[in-house]
Amino acid sequence: MSGAQIVRIVVALAAFTLVIWYPLELRVRRVGRRLRGELANEPIVRGPDRASLRGTTPRKFDMGQLALTEQRLVFYRTVGAPVEIPRASIAGARPEKWFRGARSMWRPHLVVSTTSGDEHGFMVRDVPGWISALASRSG
Repeated sequence: MSGAQIVRIVVALAAFTLVIWYPLELRVRRVGRRLRGELANEPIVRGPDRASLRGTTPRKFDMGQLALTEQRLVFYRTVGAPVEIPRASIAGARPEKWFRGARSMWRPHLVVSTTSGDEHGFMVRDVPGWISALASRSG
């Protein structure tokens, strides 16, 4: 393979990545602005932070923004309806390498369990910080 072919491949991959990821990045930022606007009158305990949600099946994976207020945990998706969990119904949070058939390679899932038995797995940068914030009842 010649040097020119390698350069063409690298340029093609970069262009493809830009075409796919740039619009997604813009959507995630737009969702963050919308979430901040909605939470303007609520005391925010943590976030909004960029996050991904692992849904009810292993293939369900949503990107968006996650925020915790004194009343609720809110995940705004880039596509679809927000996920809201009342703070009073949060039973606990824990780190998990595996969640619903998917393994996290770099950092663990933040698994939030509710008093009804439901579990939601989020991918966030600071899992211990989120666990601490969720455990804090005073906000």
